[in-house]
Amino acid sequence: MSKFESIDLAPRKDKEVIYLCTWNGGEIVQIHTEKTLREDYKGSNLFTAEADETYFSCGDISLLLKEYLKESKKDYLGDSFICHNMEIERIV
Repeated sequence: MSKFESIDLAPRKDKEVIYLCTWNGGEIVQIHTEKTLREDYKGSNLFTAEADETYFSCGDISLLLKEYLKESKKDYLGDSFICHNMEIERIV
């Protein structure tokens, strides 16, 4: 796939939440479910004890990543939460 091909997020039966994740201002752009994000970054600081002290913010709202992933299943569609060099947005 080239960077100019579209990504089809056709309606799915599973209703799983999908996130647009970007790092370093768009240097890395990925689409994830919670499961794929955890699988791909299980060895990183996103899901270590250090993550329990790191907040993602959107306006006046600040949440730990685990809180955001839980709450975003029913809220925050289209809202970007940012922490350091990572941005996460629920897109489906």
